[in-house]
Amino acid sequence: QYLLYEAGVAVLGRTCFGKKNQEENQEYVRLSYATSRENIVEGVKRIKKAAVLGSGTMGSGIAAQLANAGIPSYLLDIVPQFSDADKAKGVKADSSAFRNRIAENNKALAIKSRQFMDKADADLVTCGNMEDNLAWLSEVQWIVEAVPENLGIKKDLFKKIAPFVKPGTIVSSNTSTISITSMVEDMPLEFRQYCMGTHFFNPVRFMK
Repeated sequence: QYLLYEAGVAVLGRTCFGKKNQEENQEYVRLSYATSRENIVEGVKRIKKAAVLGSGTMGSGIAAQLANAGIPSYLLDIVPQFSDADKAKGVKADSSAFRNRIAENNKALAIKSRQFMDKADADLVTCGNMEDNLAWLSEVQWIVEAVPENLGIKKDLFKKIAPFVKPGTIVSSNTSTISITSMVEDMPLEFRQYCMGTHFFNPVRFMK
């Protein structure tokens, strides 16, 4: 985060004040934004663990990129429907292997498609489901919603997770088409005030 800040200082110093006396201009920017810098750095540091809701191409990619940055995360998805084929194979409907299968399979696809810079980083992603493991959300500082682009689904999900979200936890949506305001219009103020959009490109790791 320090390098990002210094890059911002360099850009502001050059674009706001011109190319003359760049070092002096950049020092002026540093002093002017000293308080903001401390707030930004502290804000970044406090995200020690995250959760991603929805493990599809985007969700698993976001979890992988978090791992690439050294941030552990929970990757949660829905519980699959128990089929006759599962029963014939002797799969137990109440087993975590079955109930977490969607997230686990999508994590495996993220590994195969090289979303992780190092395969060992995949260990930073813990898979679960959105029925049994919502209590995990109380451990994180950032929750990223990456479920299908459907307003009703997103609104229902936010209502479902609200009891498990600690005050001050950032909740963001990966949406590119739906209004954030519409998503959270039914949520209490303490939830809405920490909501935002964080749209990642696809594939997450490779797009700038």
